[in-house]
Amino acid sequence: MIMRHHPDSGKRAIALQLAFLRARYALLKQTYALHEIAIHVWEQEGGGASSRPTAPDSRNT
Repeated sequence: MIMRHHPDSGKRAIALQLAFLRARYALLKQTYALHEIAIHVWEQEGGGASSRPTAPDSRNT
C-alpha cells in the first residue's frame, strides 16, 4: 500500500535526508582525520614537502 499523501511522509523524507547528510558529514570528517594522520606519519618517516600526499577530493563524494 503506497501512502503518497500521508501527512507524515514529508517529515519522514526530511528526517531520512537529514540522517543521510549527517552520516555523510561524519564519514567526510573521518576521511580527513585519517588523511591528516597519514600525513603526520609520512612526515615522521622522512617524507619531503615536494611529494606530500594530496587531500582526498571531496567533489567526488
